[in-house]
Amino acid sequence: MKIASGIAMIFTILFIVAIAGKTQAEELKVRQPVHSEIGKTEICPVMNSKFKVTKTTPVIDYKGKSYYFCCDGCVEYFKKDPDKYSKNHK
Repeated sequence: MKIASGIAMIFTILFIVAIAGKTQAEELKVRQPVHSEIGKTEICPVMNSKFKVTKTTPVIDYKGKSYYFCCDGCVEYFKKDPDKYSKNHK
């Protein structure tokens, strides 16, 4: 009995961790820029490089700020650790 309850507890913990990670990923939805954002010069929070926002630029709104990315790869890095990349981005 103790082994079965221990295994059940491990699965419960793993389930909670999986849901917590999924919730963060769901919050970080990529959107397309709105008309007023197109043409702005922005700095990619991952590559720290300047670029002009186009109609295909990926954007994520996180903690009340919009982050613009120079490529889809940068979006994936940001999603894995948004606090790391948003912390020093102005």
